[in-house]
Amino acid sequence: MSRIDHLGEKMTVAVAAVADGDIAACTNLLIVAVIDGTGVDDLAEVLDMSGQWRAHGALTTGLRIELDAARIRAEFTAHTCRQNDDAAGQLVAFRRARAIDCLLRATTPGLSREEFAEAVYEAAAAIGREAVIIALSEYIPG
Repeated sequence: MSRIDHLGEKMTVAVAAVADGDIAACTNLLIVAVIDGTGVDDLAEVLDMSGQWRAHGALTTGLRIELDAARIRAEFTAHTCRQNDDAAGQLVAFRRARAIDCLLRATTPGLSREEFAEAVYEAAAAIGREAVIIALSEYIPG
């Protein structure tokens, strides 16, 4: 079972309802929601990503590696917090790791619908399903 299968029916329907032509714009809104919702804009890598994404619509390989390293650090922090019975710290670090993973997925060149769904999955883990559904609803007809 893929991670997309864990989105839940409401989110799966919402992802499917976004028109192919709106995926890029919806992804941009999702990026903003994730950055705002998790505060990862305090990371230099995320600030660099935002600038490059706005200016060029793509990220350099080097920056993608830096973002992935930041994700790994956040996952390690979450693991360390868990070992130290710091549930609040673990949750913050987990959400930061998921946010960074979402940003990596959302900035994939030529983002496919499946990759978009993966970014949505990570966004939901970072900021919650309801926040993601609100962001997606901007691009759902009706």
